[in-house]
Amino acid sequence: MFRASSHLYWNHRLTVLACCFVTVISSVSPEVWVSVGDRLESGDHHLTIPGAAYLTGISAYRLQDVDDSGVVFLATDTNKRGAALYKIHKNNVSKLYEDENSSFFESVVYSPATRDIYLTSPATNSIIRLDESGAVSSVDLSPEKPSGLAIDPCTSTIYWSSTAPGRGKVLSFKELSNISEEQQDIKESSVVVVDGLSKPRGLAVDQHTGQLYWTDQTRNQFSIYRSGLQGELETMVAEERGEPFSIAISDTKVYWSDWSRAATFTISKDKTNQSPEIVERFKSSKPNGITYVPNQTVSCSGRDAAVLPLLTSSSTQRSTTTQSIETTTDASDNRWCMNGVKDSQGDCLCSDGWTGTRCQTSLCYNYCLGEGVCSMVENHPVCFCHSNQHGDRCEFADDVVPILPVSTLNQLMFVLPALLTIQFIVILVLSLLVTRHRKRPRIVRKRFISSSKAAKVKEVKNSCSGSGVGGGDDGIQLDIEDCCNMAMCDTPCFDPPTRVPKDVFFSPSKSNKQDKRGLLDDDCDDNYAY
Repeated sequence: MFRASSHLYWNHRLTVLACCFVTVISSVSPEVWVSVGDRLESGDHHLTIPGAAYLTGISAYRLQDVDDSGVVFLATDTNKRGAALYKIHKNNVSKLYEDENSSFFESVVYSPATRDIYLTSPATNSIIRLDESGAVSSVDLSPEKPSGLAIDPCTSTIYWSSTAPGRGKVLSFKELSNISEEQQDIKESSVVVVDGLSKPRGLAVDQHTGQLYWTDQTRNQFSIYRSGLQGELETMVAEERGEPFSIAISDTKVYWSDWSRAATFTISKDKTNQSPEIVERFKSSKPNGITYVPNQTVSCSGRDAAVLPLLTSSSTQRSTTTQSIETTTDASDNRWCMNGVKDSQGDCLCSDGWTGTRCQTSLCYNYCLGEGVCSMVENHPVCFCHSNQHGDRCEFADDVVPILPVSTLNQLMFVLPALLTIQFIVILVLSLLVTRHRKRPRIVRKRFISSSKAAKVKEVKNSCSGSGVGGGDDGIQLDIEDCCNMAMCDTPCFDPPTRVPKDVFFSPSKSNKQDKRGLLDDDCDDNYAY
């Protein structure tokens, strides 16, 4: 049912000067734009959206007012607070709408007839409408899951696709000025294509020929189809491996963004058996929404669908290969699937954000690196990175600003080696001095006692050591200071005045001669009587 979203945030006066723009939007020349991360890209042109985190849907249109002209971009953003819608015109960025209940808005279109904006919210199974006055209305389409969105301005018809499991289809409704009547018309949307669709995510209307294009994915294989605006004359345009997210149509080519290959591709509309050409590859983040900006407003009177050939009829083939995914109602069987339900084949159909044979593993588990916060967009994990990181998994680090100027760092490259050299020399000199000091003789004090009864000396002055010698009937007692740790009569009992520490490093031969000279000059024995 229709509900007025009075609790949702809407502010058409919030305008931020986009000083980070590289290109002025009023002079936009590239035709195809894609949303990547927090910016819009087209070749070498980049439009950064201040405050955006992860842009998904994108749409563009040209103003025809006398007082105002140029290209206007509408871009949906996913962030930690929910989903938001931005309007970019010339050098101004305005946040038109923010919804904390929706995790993301997948697609966005603008109606030039009513000047209303339409959004799809797969998380809430709803289509949201914003009119020019700022009123917001939302239509709950459960159990359908709105995904792709396109508009035919010539007939005021809105086309949308549902990617609900087992309910893939393309539907349409007419724009109405009365909101209550339109919401009922949305609820009763006419089915345009239904046979055999699995996941019709991308959706676009060719303004030049009045034809409808859509993508349909089954596992890692997808196809691009086109038909009349009522689903007639359906034909396959291309079949490739990959995972398309969005599709755009120009006057001669078909463009789409591919998540699995992180690139945008193109093919010609009127050729058969052709291989897609790569338009651009993206290294830091995968591309999301894609839109075509015509050089001028397309006239509705010039449409001619007959110029495009009927390539390959494929609706019958798709309908015969459709698999039944009816779910079981047995509660005991459903308890086997931890975050999902069992289908008729006994396999688990996992809820968004879960995988595994029993839906037991979260897709966000260990997905974001660093300090990234994980969220789900179209059953795919998306990381909201820290301010100094970027990439799909926050795997790239931004350039770190150095604390010191570059000139100072260059000077330190020469100063630091010089300081290390000086430090090494000082340590070497101190080591040599410590080694020489440890080679000096050890000074000790000892007492020698002789028990010889032949000793008759009462007192002898020891001229070598300056110590006294005491005697008695039983022998001699000597107090010796400043003597070497040797026997008294074998070597001198003092350190000769001319003796210096051994210079073992620079002149070892000279040191030995000084030792011999000191021994020969010793007359210590003359001071003792026996």
